Amino acid sequence: MNAGEYVDGLTALGVTLYEEDGKLRYRAPKGILTEERLRELKDRKEAVLAYLRAQEFGPGLVVDTAARYEPFPLTDVQSAYLLGRSEAFDYGGVACHGYLELALPDGDEGRLEDAWNLLVRRHDMLRAVVSADGYQRVLAEVPRYAIRRTDTRQADGERARRVVDEIRAEMSHQVRATDQWPLFELRTTRTAGGLLLHVAVDLLICDYGSIRMLLGELRELWAGAGSLSTDAGGVGGEAPTFRDYVLAARAAREGTRYQRDRDYWWSRIDELPSRPELPLRTDSLEAPPRFRRHGTRLTAEQWRALDRRAAHAGVTASVVLLQAFAETVGRWSRKPRFSLSLTLQNRLPLHPGIERVIGDFSSTSLLAVDLTEGGTLLDRVRASQARLWEDMDHKLCSGVEVLRELARRRGRAEALMPVTFTSTVSGARSAAAAAPATAAGAGAAEPAALLPGAELVHGITQTPQVWIDCQIMEDTGGLLVHWDVREGLFPDGVVEDMFGAFSGLVAGLADGDGDWQRTAPVELPAHQRERLARINATEAPRSADPLHAEVMAQARRTPGRPAVVTPGRTLDYAELAARARAVAAALTASGSARGERVAVVMDKGWEQVVAVLGVLLAQGAYLPVDTTQPPLRRDALLADAGVRRVLTQSWLEPGLGLPAGVTALVVDMLEPGAPEDGLAVAEGVADPDDLAYVIYTSGSTGTPKGVMISHGAARNTVDDINSRFGVGADDRVLGLAQLGFDLSVYDIFGPLAVGGALVLPDAARRGDPVHWAELVREHGVSVWNSVPAQLVMFHEYLRAEPAADTGRLRLAMLSGDWIPVTLPDAVRARVPGLRVVSLGGATEAAIWSIHHPVGAVDPSLGSIPYGRPLANQTFRVLDPLMRDCPEHVTGELYIGGAGLALGYLGDEQRTAERFVKHPHDGERLYRTGDMGRRLADGEIEFLGRVDGQVKLNGHRVELAEVEAALQGHPAVQLAAAVVHDEGGSRRLVAFTETARTEPRPLPDGWPGAVTEEAARAAGSVRDVDVRAMCAALDESALLSMARLLRARGLFGAPDDGHSTDEIVAASGASPAHHYLVRRWLAALAADGRLTHDPSGDRWHGLAPADEGRVRAVHERIDALEPLTGWGAALVRFHRDCERRLGELLSGELPLRELLFPEGGLETAAAAYRDNLISRYNNAAAVAAVRAIVAGHDGPGPVRVLEIGAGVGGTSAELIPALAGLPVDYHFTDVSHFFLNAAQEAFAAYPWVRYGLFDLNADPYAQGLRPNCADVVVAANVLHNAVHAGEMFDRLRELVAPGGWLVFIDATRDTCRGMTSMEFNDGLTGFTDERARTGATFFTREQWLDLLDAAGATDVLCLPAPDSALAEIGQQVLAARFKADRAAVTPAELHARLAERLPAYMIPADLQVVDAIPLTGNGKVDRNRLAALAGPAAPGAAADGGAAPRDELERALAGLWAEVLHVPSVGRDADFFTLGGDSLLVAQLVGRMRRELPQAAAVTWDDLLRMVLNRPSVAALADRLRATRAGGAEDSPLVELAPRPADAADAPVLVLVHDGTGTVAPYRALVQELAGRLPVAGLVVDDLDSYLAAEPGTLVGDLADRYARVLLAEGYAKVHLVGYCMGGLLVTELADRLAGAGTEVTDVTIVSSYRVPYLVEDDLLAEYVFARMMRADTVRLGYPEDETTTRALVEAVTAEHGGRVPHGSLTGHSGDGLGPDAAAARSALRTLAERPQEERLRAIGSHMSQDEAEFSSLERLTRLYRTVRHSLVTVALHEATPYKGRATLVRQVGEAEVFPGMHRDMGEYWQQVCTGDLRIVDVPGDHFTCVRPPHAQAVAALLGGVSQPARSERGLG
Repeated sequence: MNAGEYVDGLTALGVTLYEEDGKLRYRAPKGILTEERLRELKDRKEAVLAYLRAQEFGPGLVVDTAARYEPFPLTDVQSAYLLGRSEAFDYGGVACHGYLELALPDGDEGRLEDAWNLLVRRHDMLRAVVSADGYQRVLAEVPRYAIRRTDTRQADGERARRVVDEIRAEMSHQVRATDQWPLFELRTTRTAGGLLLHVAVDLLICDYGSIRMLLGELRELWAGAGSLSTDAGGVGGEAPTFRDYVLAARAAREGTRYQRDRDYWWSRIDELPSRPELPLRTDSLEAPPRFRRHGTRLTAEQWRALDRRAAHAGVTASVVLLQAFAETVGRWSRKPRFSLSLTLQNRLPLHPGIERVIGDFSSTSLLAVDLTEGGTLLDRVRASQARLWEDMDHKLCSGVEVLRELARRRGRAEALMPVTFTSTVSGARSAAAAAPATAAGAGAAEPAALLPGAELVHGITQTPQVWIDCQIMEDTGGLLVHWDVREGLFPDGVVEDMFGAFSGLVAGLADGDGDWQRTAPVELPAHQRERLARINATEAPRSADPLHAEVMAQARRTPGRPAVVTPGRTLDYAELAARARAVAAALTASGSARGERVAVVMDKGWEQVVAVLGVLLAQGAYLPVDTTQPPLRRDALLADAGVRRVLTQSWLEPGLGLPAGVTALVVDMLEPGAPEDGLAVAEGVADPDDLAYVIYTSGSTGTPKGVMISHGAARNTVDDINSRFGVGADDRVLGLAQLGFDLSVYDIFGPLAVGGALVLPDAARRGDPVHWAELVREHGVSVWNSVPAQLVMFHEYLRAEPAADTGRLRLAMLSGDWIPVTLPDAVRARVPGLRVVSLGGATEAAIWSIHHPVGAVDPSLGSIPYGRPLANQTFRVLDPLMRDCPEHVTGELYIGGAGLALGYLGDEQRTAERFVKHPHDGERLYRTGDMGRRLADGEIEFLGRVDGQVKLNGHRVELAEVEAALQGHPAVQLAAAVVHDEGGSRRLVAFTETARTEPRPLPDGWPGAVTEEAARAAGSVRDVDVRAMCAALDESALLSMARLLRARGLFGAPDDGHSTDEIVAASGASPAHHYLVRRWLAALAADGRLTHDPSGDRWHGLAPADEGRVRAVHERIDALEPLTGWGAALVRFHRDCERRLGELLSGELPLRELLFPEGGLETAAAAYRDNLISRYNNAAAVAAVRAIVAGHDGPGPVRVLEIGAGVGGTSAELIPALAGLPVDYHFTDVSHFFLNAAQEAFAAYPWVRYGLFDLNADPYAQGLRPNCADVVVAANVLHNAVHAGEMFDRLRELVAPGGWLVFIDATRDTCRGMTSMEFNDGLTGFTDERARTGATFFTREQWLDLLDAAGATDVLCLPAPDSALAEIGQQVLAARFKADRAAVTPAELHARLAERLPAYMIPADLQVVDAIPLTGNGKVDRNRLAALAGPAAPGAAADGGAAPRDELERALAGLWAEVLHVPSVGRDADFFTLGGDSLLVAQLVGRMRRELPQAAAVTWDDLLRMVLNRPSVAALADRLRATRAGGAEDSPLVELAPRPADAADAPVLVLVHDGTGTVAPYRALVQELAGRLPVAGLVVDDLDSYLAAEPGTLVGDLADRYARVLLAEGYAKVHLVGYCMGGLLVTELADRLAGAGTEVTDVTIVSSYRVPYLVEDDLLAEYVFARMMRADTVRLGYPEDETTTRALVEAVTAEHGGRVPHGSLTGHSGDGLGPDAAAARSALRTLAERPQEERLRAIGSHMSQDEAEFSSLERLTRLYRTVRHSLVTVALHEATPYKGRATLVRQVGEAEVFPGMHRDMGEYWQQVCTGDLRIVDVPGDHFTCVRPPHAQAVAALLGGVSQPARSERGLG
């Protein structure tokens, strides 16, 4: 019995055997392991252990001396290090490299060199090189290595130090070429103090343990006395090598241990926290790749003490240091949960001699840290140790693998884990430390130095994608602790503070027990604690009087001073106080109680101030409710606040409709009260904690919450502001804020408390900056208090009116929103001496709590600082554990002090949530929900709301920082950013509102040059001839109308009369043309050819229209045509329409058949281009656009958008005229028909792009953004607008500031148009003025009115109204829009952001809009912006899921959109689903190679295969990245359709390639199945390898590889589908997968059959190839009769034993093959005489358009080789019987790929499929059965939908 059988026997008894630390362990049920069984187990111990190791780790290590120098793969860590060298990765660009500087007393440098060379010979990896494709190899021989020597003993001290520094700088950060030996460097420097040894090693070749081993051996050899010519210390020839180890370790992945470990990590990945969110500089990605070391050392005594304490606590010292590092990192991290990357020394016990091998045995692991766990540091140490040990028990699945899976699930950015901990301290130390000390006093042997006898004087490591690497190592009894930190990542001082805190904590843990029991052992640095305490020390004297006390006192002191000033009235203090007393008296008389809430529902006015004071005098609390509130919301607030009384104004009271139980008191109708009314005492009786007012704010739950502010809180803020900024009796404050916005609290009580005045705007003009300026000037306003947007509006007014008087304005207080960084300096330039102050806080903290005086602002700053706290208030930045954040660390802002609200009215739960006590110092705080960070100068920087800080693709993005960068552009007045969508589709969208500016001058020569150019085009035609031609053409049309009516039996006799309805019915008009008959009747009547009696609706007296009259008018027209240059083709078109007028009217003949006969464009071109008026109008339009383009001052090209371009009547003149000018021309129409023709016509102009656009639909939904065009051109299309006014609104939005609309259109109805062009589609259903008038076209005057209503200026209209040309009824108009706005393009703004922000902060969509929507309080309305960023955005196409995620994906999506003529492309959209075909594939591949650097080096064929096999932006981008990065293995597996949410348990449909190596034939099936099932494909990913493979075994080899790939990717349940050659592959693949445990639910074979003969003859192979490409073989010259060809092939194969040798078809006699055999042989011989290159070219020219991408000779030849190789492969394949369930989908049609294919298909598969085989016949032939429309039947079969089809079953 072997060991396996023995273990299986025990397992069956319930015994579990396992290895632990090299020992055999077991668990067994009681009584099972008897003494006899235990003895046997002991006897078999070694064999059992070997068996268990093989099960866990695979077959084990095999020493392969013969292959010692063969290439072998990199480990996971080595691969990561190699890839990380690339700058394509964030924080890459460095090698994993170590540098050591060791000081020795002295030494023989020659012997050192000999010793090192002996080590090079001894250790293979010192002779290793690494190739870029991911392999390493050991060189058998290398030259002797010479150690460079430097001597500084003769130099002075400074010079000697400089020499060492230069060597250090040169060696410490090397990035060596990995494919060149050596990957190390040694130098020596002799100094006055001894010898310095410099060692630099690329850590690809060895890890820390190996370096330590090398240095130990080096010292031993160097110090020894023996000869170094031979390696006496080497190991024998059978010793394992690092190559042996790597291969064995890879094989270990086939063991059970690896699968167990992988399952463990895969189950945890979704829960693993991200990296620590440390404070980074905004330019961190551009930081140079250099590292700096920060270090400390524990003495031997300290280290032993720490070790003993750890052992006593039951933990290892290494884990204690790890937790100390985690606590420090967590203190500077925004979040307390994060992951650290651990570097592990991970030599698997695969061979006894592996311990002496040099190499990179390191591995990585991720440790999840949660600083919210446990009450003390010790608790968290124990938790971390438990988690770490569990992780270490599953370390066979490396951290690199985990990161790759994490990247797949969350995105590559999330897989960055740049904070690393590396420990070389043995965990056994603490165990030894816990044991009794020996007589020598040591519990464990002291560790040796790195290099015995040497001192480490300097060291540094660098690692790609690492920010901080904490390293701990023992050295000569003590402990070295280093942080190697990448420079330029963190703000100045952050790393020093962090490392100082860490060093202090480590020392504290060694020196005592106190820190072990602390909850928060890492304190702020002392200098930060002192600064924080100093800034929050804001204590100042406070008044105990109520909020209104000083106002009433002022009324007694200065009763006659103005108090409240409005446009229509001024109240002095006496009247204000008297009216307030009257309100108080009325409230008291009505039963109002102390503390009762009284609502104030009023328009802006003096009554509000009176009401507020009156409520407070009555000892109540006022509740402001804006009149803009909807009644339902207003009533909800009143009910929530328990309001019984409402103060209002007389004009509002009748319409209030208050709820039952609520009464209104009209303030302006009350008579003023006298001081002796007895209420004066109420001025001072309120307690400071009494409620003063309640203001409702929006709640995060959607329910408004009432903030309760006390007298004392509000009074504190008001007093502080007045004192701080010197507000006094001479000041006047402009009160812009609504009463419901707490800025109004200061507006009222600030100036009125000190004898100043409040100036209020007219309620109707509250938002009018002109009105504000009037108030400032007329009333001497000195203090401005508003949100920033209102000051921006005021500043814009001042810019437009530079002479405006700003009077006494001295102080501007801004709060409530972001202040544009350019605003303070800009407004100060208009208002000299203005003091600008930023204020901030929350409604919950009495108006304001923080301030920052704004001096001169650096416009490059991201934002204006938030500032420092106001008097008696504190402002803190706290982390999630309520600790004060270190400087630069983002936390949540908390306000404390005297300004805090009492809470939320009636909501204790929400009050408790937001108003909290600090757990450490007990301070009551308000949790603002805002984010911020404290800077090094103590100022707080505001970072937006908690929900305003977003995370995109793993990066934190502050919306405010993006907004500030945009607002710094001089053309931007306001900017706002929002995040749209959820999950992986989240994207940043920014909006900019353009600033006001002076209109730019008109183009040079305007309009004279335009008029002259148009007149020149018209030539010298006489007005009289033009008018005569117009009249003749209209007469001809009228005659045709009359003739048709008579032909329909109408007006047969002179007295006949008919009603309108009778005429319409008899005319034979289709319903769509009934309106046109009515227009005919009106036209005939207007010309006097018909009479209408409206009283009875009778038409009579139709004038004659005989043949003679018709002939006569035609003769006049023919005579006039050459005189006018009218256009002969256009005349013919009109006559054709008149001749076939009845067919047009009935709808039997669409006008397009006359306009585009046989699909040609000549007639349409005549109608729109080759005629007199078109020449004139086109010349005018061209001249206008050229003038506009010439006057464009950039940057960037002029963006021309032509809409409704159609046949290009105007484009054909305009586009060539713009050649050589800076233009981006967008040619659009509603039909692809015109786009395709235009692409051919304008192929010589690459700056023209094409797209669909409908002027009656929302441009936004069609992918066109506001302000996207500098010129909009529209020729004869605008009249198609359903509503012209709405259409102009849409066009105005599209036109950029100062841009132009240039259009040609009809300006009158003509009779000739009624018989021709008015039969065009789209000329009915108008909803504008034409619906009333019945007209089709607008007049000249109506067009001008429409332009004026749309805001157009500088309108030009040609020809002049009195010109004969105007009578033709077509004119050209040009008009300018938004001339008073600054011009800026998204491209300009994008470039600005690229200079100022990291790439991940640049919005995916940047829109320039005319106005950013604002709320009633003047803040940005982000809800409305979010709607604008909705699904219609081009970045998030409806068909294709998420927006492109990076620059490469965006570039690809842009190319796809241009090639496919769609507005946008999502990252997951299928190229062919979007309308792509093979011609477009070829176009796309060519453009990718020309325009994408990532694709430039990929061959055309390989790129084509990428597109065919990965037809989505995301998949193609992934493949290009992998190709460019190098080293990434090709994979044959591609995702074709993701798993739908409702198909969680469905098997993956795996489509296996056909003989071309692609999955292109499955396109239609994928489109049918996408969204229903997950679909993947297997493709030939390396064509050269495929062609070089042995065809006899290729099917089996491919099946083996494909099975490995599917298993590695975790495909547990599959349905395999194979078409053509793929059918032969799927049964082999199914066998292998089923044997490996994968569930194969079904195998479907589609039109597949083994080729029954070996094709060696070129002609037959080409014949099969031509059939596969669907080329016409008869036209290629092959025999016409397929039966004869089949017979000839059968005869040849019978003669040659199943082969068709080269030349055998032409050499066969043809005897017995029938009468057509001679013709067949003759055809084949003729073909054979032509060179193969010529034959292949012929196939290319005759193939189906669907395969056109392969039509070049190079690609045809490559594809032909592929098909031919596949034919041989299929012929040689011997199928393995398949026992599983299978379905054969057999085509009904007879299109044979090779002769004899179809008839034996069913029989063949019944022999192969020996299990349950079902045969289903589907429509179509071999090619069309998988194409539309037949693909639907196959898709239904694959999707499990019942379809009618003939089926049969067979059991082979």
